[in-house]
Amino acid sequence: MTQFLAQLDAGILWLLLVLMLLFVADLLFVLVQRRKTENTLTESSLKTRLLLNSAAEGIYGLDLEGNCTFFNPAGLKLLGYQSESELLGRNLHEITHHTRPDGTPYPADECKICHAYLHDSKIHLENEVLWRKDGTSFPVEYWSHPLYKGKKTVGAVVSFLDITERKLAEQKLKAVNEELDAFVYTVSHDLRSPISAVIGYSDLLKEVHGEELSEKAMELVNIIEQQGEKMAMIVDDLLALATTGNIEPPDQPIDTNEVLRFILTELTDQIKKTGIEVRVEPLPPVQVPESLLIQVFANLIGNALRYAGPNAGPIEVGGVREGQKVSYFIRDHGRGIPLDEQAKIFNAFYRGTIGKQKAGSGVGLTTVQKICHLYGGHATVEDTPGGGATFRVVFVDAAALDP
Repeated sequence: MTQFLAQLDAGILWLLLVLMLLFVADLLFVLVQRRKTENTLTESSLKTRLLLNSAAEGIYGLDLEGNCTFFNPAGLKLLGYQSESELLGRNLHEITHHTRPDGTPYPADECKICHAYLHDSKIHLENEVLWRKDGTSFPVEYWSHPLYKGKKTVGAVVSFLDITERKLAEQKLKAVNEELDAFVYTVSHDLRSPISAVIGYSDLLKEVHGEELSEKAMELVNIIEQQGEKMAMIVDDLLALATTGNIEPPDQPIDTNEVLRFILTELTDQIKKTGIEVRVEPLPPVQVPESLLIQVFANLIGNALRYAGPNAGPIEVGGVREGQKVSYFIRDHGRGIPLDEQAKIFNAFYRGTIGKQKAGSGVGLTTVQKICHLYGGHATVEDTPGGGATFRVVFVDAAALDP
């Protein structure tokens, strides 16, 4: 019996020893894995810190209370702080974003950065200001992205750029454009009277003294009148180009379908003369002044009727909306525009190979491009499959462009 107990005790001891060894081995494995994880996290943290330190733009983090969780050196320098510790744990809206560009208070509950991460959304703005430590401010473009821990939003990462130089350049460009517009308007306006006189007196000369004029003299008078009418057209187009942008944007989107109906009514005779069908798909509305939309579509549809050529296929007009951006197309199936001329077609007074064969000033497409730029978009041209030209114009709703 004593021997059996001794053997049993020995078995239990061996079992306990084995279990202890397994426990130690498991513990060692856990410790090794933890050390590897810690090393990985440390390495990842170092890489993240290196990226933050090397970034040229300002980058900082916020928790859900709007308090600072980190701030990179570039951002500290832009705001006039020496150390990250000056901002950590402090409410950044109260320190750097407390006042609007016009000097009025900017409550935190109206702050777009705060709204972005609290509602789990991203934001990008270009017309904000941040306030430095010394009480001065500077214009910024910034991006805010929610910061997640698993699937839970725990704050936000905000990056920003000092756009002072860009704003100064924009102001200078605006001043130059205003001076240019004023110059063009003045010159064009002052040219109207003498041009009208040239056309009027030429017509009067033919009417009163037509029978007395020789065939050669009558030909010269006709040339004078034609050139006068051409100059008048150029002046009108220059006036349209100069005054574009001086119209207040509408409060509500414009029904583009109504605009097209008006234009097609105005172009009825030209459409009948060319025999070209104009097909219009339902068009999305856009918050752009109606008079400017009329200029854009009248120019593009008029050009399609003028340059497509005989026996061309239908002219097609359509459009789509993506958020606050609207894109329209005007497609013809005529002779098209040579590829080497497509990049120049929106330049002022550029007529191109086909354009030189028709009456026109070469300013219409420039005006179209200017209108698109005023509303955050652009105008382009490309080949229509099978032959022809497709013009595309893009606008951003006026409300989306407000500062």
